[in-house]
Amino acid sequence: MGKGRAMEIEFDRKFCVLLEYELCRYFESNYTETTKGFWCDGVIFEGADERTASFKIFTGKTGQTEYQLTLVMGEKLLSRYKKSLPREGLSLDENDVRIDVGNKSVVIECEED
Repeated sequence: MGKGRAMEIEFDRKFCVLLEYELCRYFESNYTETTKGFWCDGVIFEGADERTASFKIFTGKTGQTEYQLTLVMGEKLLSRYKKSLPREGLSLDENDVRIDVGNKSVVIECEED
């Protein structure tokens, strides 16, 4: 693939459901005073490029507050997710996730293997 061509990446509903469960699992054990009681009640894929994927998520204490989620990955990892979803999920921990309650945004950085 040439450097000038963008990768066409789509994340299907199965991935969005997995991401929703991973976020719920993350919130159960990693929270601050402002995010205590948060959970996720939906993930919608919006778009992706070579390094990031954007999602609309519904989270917060009611699970209904709309946040913007950005998934940051290297191209190799993003390609792997495009081809087939790893069965083990994302395994999020406190080093991967940054939550900005004021701006209603979440950034998840996934490292290359």
